[in-house]
Amino acid sequence: MPRIPLSQAKPGMVLAREVRDARGFELMRTGSTLDAAILERLAQRGVAAIVVEGGDAVEAPQGDAEGLHRSMFEPHAGNPLMERIGASALPILRARVARRQA
Repeated sequence: MPRIPLSQAKPGMVLAREVRDARGFELMRTGSTLDAAILERLAQRGVAAIVVEGGDAVEAPQGDAEGLHRSMFEPHAGNPLMERIGASALPILRARVARRQA
């Protein structure tokens, strides 16, 4: 059950876990099949990643903490709280990438 960025989800994929918004409201149920309209609505609701059935997890490119950070926090641009969380998350992501490379 890989967790993938929403930007890499494709129509026809099946959710292995429910999708919730930032407030905890369920947007999609486990077992739902994705289509283009659903993916668009999830993006509009600020969903950054989903868990789908089958396949391999999409990993952040080695050495690309900034790219991973962008994929996680760009959908929340303009949200002051998420911008603060994003600013705090970047050093953590950089440290994780550095440990992976060691």
